[in-house]
This record gives sequence, structure tokens and C-alpha cells, in this order.
Amino acid sequence: MGNSLHGAGRAARLSDRRPPAAEVEPVTPTPTPTLGASDSLEAAIATPELTATQPWKIIFAVKDRLDPATGRIVDPNWERAWQGAQVAAADFGIEVVLLPNDCQTCVEEQIRAIGALIAQGEADGLAIGAVDSLALVPVVEKAIAAGIPVVAIDTPLNSDRLVTTVGFDNFTAGQVMGEWVAGQLPADSSVAILNGPPDHQNAVERREG
Repeated sequence: MGNSLHGAGRAARLSDRRPPAAEVEPVTPTPTPTLGASDSLEAAIATPELTATQPWKIIFAVKDRLDPATGRIVDPNWERAWQGAQVAAADFGIEVVLLPNDCQTCVEEQIRAIGALIAQGEADGLAIGAVDSLALVPVVEKAIAAGIPVVAIDTPLNSDRLVTTVGFDNFTAGQVMGEWVAGQLPADSSVAILNGPPDHQNAVERREG
């Protein structure tokens, strides 16, 4: 009993020595800025500008040829890609050089062009829309071995030595297109697929989708 009273008295003394509970001030939330009609996303999201450490020379190799009458790439998709590459080059302070091909199925011509590029020894990097996912691999890997980093555009290359591949999910694209076509036709209809070169990996993936 004595021990219980002693313990109770000690607990009371400790309780008396506790500091009073601190008052918690309410936190006023910081308002989230909203974009007005005259504002831009770039102004709202301030990010440091990226510039190259030196004026790198990047070769932009595309699948198609130039139209001599207009000076533009015949395939409008590659023309838009080339225009985007020029904008990026200006933003980053680098030089980008167009390397057109003779046609979208001219494999040997593109191989020779890349081989000549390696021999010149002036390229700091290569972005390539390959006309063949397999046939271009040896010369592309030769470029990599020569110290030229390579990025594949649109058509994947069967190599694990690339910096990266820029493209989209071709399997899903094929699936979406197939579902749309199926929805436009009666049941049990037959659909013909007009495909590109059989060794284009992106074409293979779209067909499988």
C-alpha cells in the first residue's frame, strides 16, 4: 500500500512539472497560381535553359529524298521532324545537318551514306530514321565504335548499343487502327494491310497490333 502511495505521489509531482500544451497556430494554405489568358506555361514553370557545352555537329539522317523543286523532304512527316530538329538545334546551340536518302526503300544507299559519314570523322552524333531495322545495324554499330553516339528515330534498330530510340507504341497504334477499321465494316469482312518493307520493326509491330 505504501509503495502504491509513494508511486502515486511521484507521478503527481512529474505531472506538475510537464510544460503546458503548445498552442498550434492555424496554417494558411498557399494559393495555387492559375494561368490567365495572357500567361504561358513556360512562364509558370521556370526551368533552366539547356545549352550544349560546345557546338556539336549532329547528323539527321532521314529515310526519304529531297524534292528538287521545293528543297523539302518529300515525306511530310520527315519534313516536320527535320523542322523540329532545326528548332532544337537553335535552342541548344548546336549544328544539325540533314542527310537525306535516295528513297524510303534504298537500303544500300543509306548504308553507303553512313559509311562515308564515319570516314569523314566530323560528326559528333547521329540521329537516324533507318530504312531497315536489320541491314543498317552493322554500319550503325561501326559509327558507335568510332565514337559517334546514335539515336534511332521512328524505326527501331536491332542493336542494344544505341543511346535510345525515339518513337511511339507501334503495337498499340496498330491495335487502335484495327479496332477503328473493324468498327466501320460489317462482321466477317476481310481487310488488306498494305505494309512497308518487311524488316521495318515498327511496321511489324503495327501489323501485330
